[in-house]
Amino acid sequence: MIAFLRFFHLPFACLLGSGAALAAVSDLDETAVYEDSALWPPRAALTADFTPVASDSARPLPGGREAVLIRLESGEPIHALLDFGRLGLHAVPLDQTDVLERAEKIASGETEKKVPNWTMMLGRGFSKLNPAPLQGGTNVPLTDLEDVEHFLIVYLDADPEAMRATAKLLDRHAEAFEAVARMASVFGTGEFPYIGEAAYMETLRENGMEKQIFIVPHISVPYARSMAHSIPGSPAIVLVDAEGKTLYQPGDGAKSVTAMFAELEAYLDSHFPE
Repeated sequence: MIAFLRFFHLPFACLLGSGAALAAVSDLDETAVYEDSALWPPRAALTADFTPVASDSARPLPGGREAVLIRLESGEPIHALLDFGRLGLHAVPLDQTDVLERAEKIASGETEKKVPNWTMMLGRGFSKLNPAPLQGGTNVPLTDLEDVEHFLIVYLDADPEAMRATAKLLDRHAEAFEAVARMASVFGTGEFPYIGEAAYMETLRENGMEKQIFIVPHISVPYARSMAHSIPGSPAIVLVDAEGKTLYQPGDGAKSVTAMFAELEAYLDSHFPE
């Protein structure tokens, strides 16, 4: 599970530009907070005892228990997906958390967010391959992420054919993504992250992924588990904003990565026309 990363503060430009700095605190409700992910706090607490629906144990999580906020999820009611560490990942109705209260403090300026939530949780795990003939990889500095507005998560196993097909699609979109501050990031799935870090990186290199940012293998699986995205298998793509809000995901039905990219393009054309 994701541990809350308490690292240094950085002046991330335009972090609250979506409207958090301008929001009228008295007008905030659950829908407004869901829509404006810049208001999402990095952590939240239960306001009352909560018994998970699919829990193996009848013991409730006690009120006041804090967790990492992975994201808010739409629906009736809106839920907060909370990572309680060893106590599990649970979707909790928003009105049983203090998310709204914490969001109001962000909107009013009482609480300052210096780093977007998703960037804060995962930023230290990003790496990139060293240019040939060098082997291995190097960490991506957080300053390289400060202007990224959307992350395209690419879930990949070690299937070479699927990896090469996905690499071609990413290369085709690279220029357009860079122009609008979108960055692809590879998450290894299945047995792929367990083949050893050196072999993992060379497999990416050998199959067309030498330009792609990736999550280091030893944290790829637990981080992917905590993201809990709805994907049909591997490869798969999910688009999130820098706060972790899910913008596009393919769902559970089987489909090719080419079909997913076509759906993504349609979504982007509809929601972010150039």
